[in-house]
Amino acid sequence: MINIKKLKCWILEWVLSESLRRTIRLRRLPFKLQKLWLGTPSLPAPVFEQDYFSKENLSSSIIRRMDDYRAAAIIKKRAEVSLEGCLEYSTIQLAITPEHKYDSKPGRMVKLKIGDKETCIKDILCKKWFDVRLDFHTKSDKLIIETDVPIAMTMPRGIFCSPEKTPKKKARHIIILVLDAWTTAMMDKGHPFTGQETSFPNIKRFFSKGLQAENGVSSGQWTLPAVSSLFTGQHLAAHKMFHPTRWQEFDSNRKTLPEYFQQEGYHTLCGSVVSRITPAFGHSRGFDRFLYHFVDPKLSYEDYNPAVWTQEIIGHLEAHYNDCTFSYFQFPDTHPSWHLAPSTRYFQFGRRGNTSGKYKEMLMFSKEEIFNIPEQCEQLYSLRLAELDRMFGSIFDYVERHFGNEALVAVTADHGLRMPYLNESHENNAPFLTDIRVNIPLYMRGANVPSKVYSELCAPNIDLPKMLLDLAGIKPEVEDFDGINFIDHQRENGAVITEYAYHSVYEIAVRGDDHALFLKYKIDDLNFKLLSKEPIYTALYFLKEEAYLLEDNLINKKPSVVKQLKKIAEEHFLKKGIMGEE
Repeated sequence: MINIKKLKCWILEWVLSESLRRTIRLRRLPFKLQKLWLGTPSLPAPVFEQDYFSKENLSSSIIRRMDDYRAAAIIKKRAEVSLEGCLEYSTIQLAITPEHKYDSKPGRMVKLKIGDKETCIKDILCKKWFDVRLDFHTKSDKLIIETDVPIAMTMPRGIFCSPEKTPKKKARHIIILVLDAWTTAMMDKGHPFTGQETSFPNIKRFFSKGLQAENGVSSGQWTLPAVSSLFTGQHLAAHKMFHPTRWQEFDSNRKTLPEYFQQEGYHTLCGSVVSRITPAFGHSRGFDRFLYHFVDPKLSYEDYNPAVWTQEIIGHLEAHYNDCTFSYFQFPDTHPSWHLAPSTRYFQFGRRGNTSGKYKEMLMFSKEEIFNIPEQCEQLYSLRLAELDRMFGSIFDYVERHFGNEALVAVTADHGLRMPYLNESHENNAPFLTDIRVNIPLYMRGANVPSKVYSELCAPNIDLPKMLLDLAGIKPEVEDFDGINFIDHQRENGAVITEYAYHSVYEIAVRGDDHALFLKYKIDDLNFKLLSKEPIYTALYFLKEEAYLLEDNLINKKPSVVKQLKKIAEEHFLKKGIMGEE
């Protein structure tokens, strides 16, 4: 008798194509959840590309090919598009792909013509972008496209290809490397293989000639609000990107950090494996290319590999050697439960003690008498950090040899570490925004960045956008940035703020004067208004506490410190307009 279940599994595994299997999986997902967006439903192109294509009477949207998302317009048979914005350049670049990703019929032809120079491209692959560069032989201000199959085409961008025309900018290549959940609150116990005092020696070496700010405090304790601060330079109470299930996008009337650089002529690239950093939230705004591998490899065309990403960054720099680039990559390797990056031989050799090949299951569900969970967590974290640091060495080496101070490199984290064995219950009788969850470093080196150790408190997510724009000589269109360029300016009150909102409770942590004040309030999180002026929980602790014990709460012992830090919190509420009426 035929086993129907086994037959079905055999058909799914051996008969159906991987593309068809992936399509079946995608159709089963509840797309009402924003974090599960994978190219459908279609999203409109960001304003920069949309404005360009609309002038040419072309409709545009975000189009996915493999795990590469780009803004593009559909062209059928013939179109003429303007090159007026590219005339100062020697070359233009664009990308094309068949409109339908399963259209693989051979013999298809696309013709691209500038003036009297025509370039023919035959048999473009249906599942990938085909990147093209065209040189200006005549000063024609039109690009003519002729195709015998409907295609999607990205916006033509001008590029300088010769050193004589290299643009004179304060920071020509900007690289932001974000390590997910990397914290300075976790003790650095040294390199797992070399015996060096640190598990990230390449980062330490490279930035020994730059800015080292290791007393950073994140604006949030998880990715969505923390990275939203990196993209906007604003606190959670301003950007309001915090809810785990509600559909949220960046303010369409306010530029994000990448948009500033894209519109200044930088060629922009982003890499993400995080389901909260996707085009669905608006993170693709300002990026020419957005590489996104979904956390479940069964729904991605390519597995995440940090070695591939580091080479992608170097390739982007070299492909635009004489021009300007802006790259933002969010590496998930250091985030629990450390299973997204490949399990390399290097990684396996560093492991000790009772362990398992299934990291996530071991850390989340195993009994502690079998595994020493805290020990395993620290070990896996250290190994991932050391391996990533080794790969970063190739980026640092390339930058040093080729660009020097023409490049500006920043390495930071979005938030601190959320260990699987730590309490994640968000109880209202204890602080949640503790040091291990929010303490992060910021390292910077390059154009006009001094070589110094900055020992004061800083807010990397909030401060970095303002610092990058200042260092690149770009003036923001608005004055509502919450961060400061702490290279040149002091924080007005010396304090930094962290916020979160969860299940109708809002917590703010104000760190300053060697203390941290924690306040919790009931909140209407739909309108983002506090429901009372009086908190439902207050606590004061010294900075760098390892355990926040009830008996160590200083709330009744240091009234002057409480008053000072609470005043900063209340000023923040008034500035952001979140204090509701009782």
